[in-house]
Amino acid sequence: MMATPLHLLADPGQSTAYIVEPVAGADTLIVAFAGIGPRDRPPSFSFLNAIGELTASKIFVRDPHRAWYHHGVPGLGDSIDAVASALKDLARASGARRIVTVGTSVGGYAALVFGRLLDAEAVLAFSPPTFLGWSMRLRYRNARYLRDRLRLSLSGRLDHRYTDLRRLLRTPGRSPLAAQAHYAALDRIDAGYARRIRDVAGLTLVPHPCAGHDLVRRLRETGELPSLLAGVTGGPGRARAGLAPR
Repeated sequence: MMATPLHLLADPGQSTAYIVEPVAGADTLIVAFAGIGPRDRPPSFSFLNAIGELTASKIFVRDPHRAWYHHGVPGLGDSIDAVASALKDLARASGARRIVTVGTSVGGYAALVFGRLLDAEAVLAFSPPTFLGWSMRLRYRNARYLRDRLRLSLSGRLDHRYTDLRRLLRTPGRSPLAAQAHYAALDRIDAGYARRIRDVAGLTLVPHPCAGHDLVRRLRETGELPSLLAGVTGGPGRARAGLAPR
């Protein structure tokens, strides 16, 4: 068991920003990051049902600040670096040898950022934003989550080390991150995000012939999502197979 407070999956509550679900003897720890969600309530935890039955320890994380995790996560820390440090402690306490990060939308961005910071063995990101800078937003005519992005800038707490994932994932001296980024090929914004990281070593871009930012919902409806998630939770050989290009 993890030597940390356990938040019960049955009653996460709106004030709970993370959930720890340990599985004794599990070799893998999955960290699942939620997206921004609607404006009138905290974002819902992502993948609760989709990975709940997998034989792995899990940590579900959401950002009630709607700030791309730059304001941290209540209970884990007040910045990206502080959250990464807390997640490392939880990972050590879990006894798992492998860390896998998953996320959709802004949670996909977080899966890539924290996958890099946690030295995750595998990352599975769906429709991830790959840049936050205003110049890139103008270049790609990207107004998605514009109000939240403006609020993050005005807060003075935007960490510029994490505004361009192409730069972060190509950090000199670091091993390539084994990652898949799935995106809707007919969604102009998400296709633009994908183009930004197309030359990152270790990253496999997986386009899907559809439009819209709700790719995870579509994959759930087609039955593809469970196999994608299960493919990165086995042993190292199975994880590499699961991250191979389709």
